[in-house]
Amino acid sequence: VAIVIYSDQATTNEFPAAREEISAFLAARLREHIPTIQLMDYHEVMNWQDDTLNWFALPEKDIGKHFSVDRVLYIELLDYSVSLNRGYGDMQGHIRANCKVFETDTATPTPAWVGLVDVKYPKDRPMDAGQSSAESVRARALQDFAEAVVSNFYDHHEIDKPLKDQY
Repeated sequence: VAIVIYSDQATTNEFPAAREEISAFLAARLREHIPTIQLMDYHEVMNWQDDTLNWFALPEKDIGKHFSVDRVLYIELLDYSVSLNRGYGDMQGHIRANCKVFETDTATPTPAWVGLVDVKYPKDRPMDAGQSSAESVRARALQDFAEAVVSNFYDHHEIDKPLKDQY
């Protein structure tokens, strides 16, 4: 599996390590919940992205074939922020992305899975900046985002939902 992160130039300018951070959190969660998974080193993917002009114009399946992987987890960032909301000093991390899994060995260009993942930390309201740093808020948002994405690929029970509502 290759993890490929697309972020627009504005996000890259504000958060240069966004691709690496998201890839690292996703890789850790995938390895934790799916121990048999074979992940390509995301640093190789990032180096290829940096060295390949207009890589994002390539079909995702072709990216997977380039790396000789069976699947591509493609994350298109729509929002990646630790914003100061409402009043001065209110912080809330936000990661929103279109997520897709492509099987490289199928004939169809349609993704095997598609999902919009939208995560905020803290979930219910911004926190006072005096309670935490922007880095720790972003790290918690990354942790929650990775869990939200990866939870689509293994059987699990959500604590706050009855079993009958999950399956």
